[in-house]
Amino acid sequence: MKQFTVLILAFSFFLSVPNAFAQTSSDARIEKARQEASKLSGGKKKSSVKMKTGDKYNGRITAVSQDDFTFVKSDGGTTETIAFADVEQIKKSGGFGTGAWIAIGATAVVGVVLASFLRKRICNESAC
Repeated sequence: MKQFTVLILAFSFFLSVPNAFAQTSSDARIEKARQEASKLSGGKKKSSVKMKTGDKYNGRITAVSQDDFTFVKSDGGTTETIAFADVEQIKKSGGFGTGAWIAIGATAVVGVVLASFLRKRICNESAC
């Protein structure tokens, strides 16, 4: 009987552990979305919101509260209140990414080197 009780307790423990981790990851996701919304709030920065349902919205976050935020969509200007529990990801949209800035910098360096090379070559031939 003692072994049966220990077996039942162990089994119930292993069933409850995944639920505890699921709750923690859900809370972490909500907290991350809340922090990102707070950074992007104010209505000036463009944001992209990906919902748990797979829908994606582009617009601006105008206000943030504890459980939700107010979002103005770019496509029609409609205002919607979205709960953090329904959000998969919030990120800044628009602007250049890191790869684009690297490409711009590399192009500028190549342009300067090429201009310097051509200047020396033209000045040597035409006696600048």
